Amino acid sequence: MIKVCFDYKAFFEQPLGGVSKYIVELNKSLNNLDCYAKILSPFHINKYLINDKYSNCILKFNNHYPRFTRQIFEELNRIIVKSHIKKINPSIFHFTDFNNFYLNETKIKKITTVYDLIHEKFEKLYKLPKDYKVKKKIFLKKMDHIICISNNTKKDLIDFYNIDENKINVVHLGIIQEKEEKLKEIQLEPKKPFILFVGSRKRYKNFLRFLKAFSLSKNLIKDFDIVCFGNQLFSEEENLAIDNLKLRENMYLVMGDDNELNNYYKNAELFIFPSLYEGFGLPMLEAMKNGCAISCSNTSSLQEIGEGVADFFSPDDEESILNSLKKVLYSKDYQKKLIQNGYNKVSKFSWNNCAKSTLEVYKK
Repeated sequence: MIKVCFDYKAFFEQPLGGVSKYIVELNKSLNNLDCYAKILSPFHINKYLINDKYSNCILKFNNHYPRFTRQIFEELNRIIVKSHIKKINPSIFHFTDFNNFYLNETKIKKITTVYDLIHEKFEKLYKLPKDYKVKKKIFLKKMDHIICISNNTKKDLIDFYNIDENKINVVHLGIIQEKEEKLKEIQLEPKKPFILFVGSRKRYKNFLRFLKAFSLSKNLIKDFDIVCFGNQLFSEEENLAIDNLKLRENMYLVMGDDNELNNYYKNAELFIFPSLYEGFGLPMLEAMKNGCAISCSNTSSLQEIGEGVADFFSPDDEESILNSLKKVLYSKDYQKKLIQNGYNKVSKFSWNNCAKSTLEVYKK
């Protein structure tokens, strides 16, 4: 039986997010196959990770670490994980994120998943160390194999770091299928039919351009509200834009768990995804599963994942965004077609399929 250990990095860095959700679901599904898999993340802030037989959690903090303790807990993680590696003696060490610490610690086969090349493509938007790409290239070169979550990410990885194509496998992410999940109904906030925006609104997510496009139509303003689902309050820049565009009465900010999110998908008229770049686009699967029509950018992996189930627009063109919104929102027949295509497509994206494909990579 193959033994696999996942490192702490993704869980140490984020309370919520696609990366940590992917590792938790993959870990769980691998253990239902011919594989022993364990997440080694003693101290973390992640809401998906629980202390069970598939992980070695000691203490979970709520969203952030006590003041002046972050480096202490990261060092403790490194020490404890190193001791667990010696104890478990896994066949595979699977890095959850860019993390150079264990590269020279063990001769165990090393694998990482590359989700996107956002920092490389939008480096002007991030305050990255000057040697970021140099260190990342060293990290990638030392991997025995690399998993990419889309063909677009694979292409970008080869372009930026000149990685041998034979060293890369594409394994699509999955989603919990409807039959596996019981949904509790909740009271929704907006009074009018609404457009749903999910997750981070910063930088390349292109949120403000979507608002500008929406504001160009008096009919959209009259007929629809906008729900932003995520864990961020509106920033000063966003509040200023909302007021300048006279959209305050249309805007709703909702924070909640996966059950609440699924309810909003189910009741939305449209899921909008105006991002300039995505490594995969997991919210698209969530929308498909919950019967929500999709309007999204014609960029990166979004075309790969959304082909046949989404209406596409140019994310840097407000008129293009507006035309897509109107096309989907004011045509019930077209909406129904997109939704049905989504139901048909999303069944292929299960965590079980993701785990089976990942296990094949491990065996190779």
